[in-house]
Amino acid sequence: MKKQISKIISVALVCVIMLALTSCGGINIGKMYTGGFEGGQRIEYNYYWVETYEECMEGIERLKSHGSTFTDSSVIVSYEGPMFDMKYCIKIYRRNADKEAGIFVNRYDRQVKDVEVLSFAFFDDVKIDDLLYSYTYKYKVYQIILGADYAAKCDLNYTGITADMLECTENVYNGGYDMRYEYRVNGEDDNIFIIQPSSYKHDKPSSEMLQNIIDSIDVDSYNYMQQ
Repeated sequence: MKKQISKIISVALVCVIMLALTSCGGINIGKMYTGGFEGGQRIEYNYYWVETYEECMEGIERLKSHGSTFTDSSVIVSYEGPMFDMKYCIKIYRRNADKEAGIFVNRYDRQVKDVEVLSFAFFDDVKIDDLLYSYTYKYKVYQIILGADYAAKCDLNYTGITADMLECTENVYNGGYDMRYEYRVNGEDDNIFIIQPSSYKHDKPSSEMLQNIIDSIDVDSYNYMQQ
């Protein structure tokens, strides 16, 4: 009887450990967890990727319900179409959280200061389960970063802005291996948004892509995060 109880306890402990590893993104035989980024295996940050707008908003709403705050560069591009696949990453600096996520604490049921919500346009087909053990630079991906100063100036009103009204500054850095495309409305000083490809080898965003982004900046979700 004692042996049977001991066996049950051992099995239960193994299950608990497996669940803990899974919740931290730490189990994938033969592969190293990266969170999708170089340096992502460092323990300072949690990277929570989601596939859909609905999943992203669910995470935001749960974090908000616990008093979390969000950076002013957080943006959701709610595009759903054939050109590219939007994915979202909720980035949490662990020291800014009031508790650790784990078996008994949902990742979003925490109060976190300065949560970052990152929007990525994927032109390659990749599953999040694979991305967590890989790197964004291995795929054709563009991160979309909101120009917070322009957003405040225009009161988040992008109505009537078209791609042919934008001028672009190409910013090369990291020894020429990385690129940022900074877009401004003609005659304005502040960036409306910045597009950062995962590799300098990727094409410059097309006018069609720019228009899709402009038309899909989710103003309501931005206002909700900043309230």
